[in-house]
Amino acid sequence: MKFVDYNSPEKAILKNVFKSISDMDMWICNIIEGYIYEKVDKKNKHGYREEYVLRYGKKEGEYKEWNEKGQIIEKSNYKDDKLEGEVKRYDEYGKLNLKFYYKDGKIQKQEYCRDGKLEEFVSKIMFSSDFILYVKNTPIKKIK
Repeated sequence: MKFVDYNSPEKAILKNVFKSISDMDMWICNIIEGYIYEKVDKKNKHGYREEYVLRYGKKEGEYKEWNEKGQIIEKSNYKDDKLEGEVKRYDEYGKLNLKFYYKDGKIQKQEYCRDGKLEEFVSKIMFSSDFILYVKNTPIKKIK
């Protein structure tokens, strides 16, 4: 288990309880916080490296994923184990490819980047092991 040194709400509560923080008190705060937060840096089922933080066992905050060549392929944020805000997906060259917007784990908006310009999806994305991106009912790109 890797510990994360955050200035968490939990640590603030502990600081108030102790009032005068000695070295021992800070050590206790860090241990308690280590049980709350865990930094994860591992390979996922696709063999890609991913990095995120767990808070009480749920994803919280920034999520990053890299391909086998070390190129970033996703940047997103989680709140209480649900996607929240902007999700950016990149191609194998590190160029922005897709953007999604989530609120409380539900997708709100989807955009596809073509020639450096973002276009909102008008049609659906077909998901399988590979999926084909459709914009205005025209197949644009097969993504593996």
